[in-house]
Amino acid sequence: MSDEHVRSARISWEGGLRFRGGSHGRPETLIDADGVEAPGPMVTLLLAAGACAGADIVSILQKMQVTLKEFTTEASGRRAP
Repeated sequence: MSDEHVRSARISWEGGLRFRGGSHGRPETLIDADGVEAPGPMVTLLLAAGACAGADIVSILQKMQVTLKEFTTEASGRRAP
């Protein structure tokens, strides 16, 4: 039995503190915990949350037949000490 609401990802270590991952057969992304070659894990989490919220907002506006010219959002978070 498959659940259409469940997502999975495979993450592979590429050396240093770099990891590449994604869903099987879909585009992959690079995460660099040093933040040198790609966003780090915390920024990636903020990007995911912002993109998820943004997709909801854009979808709702499109259903309302609003023509978007631009959409930008910002996200911030604090790491636990």
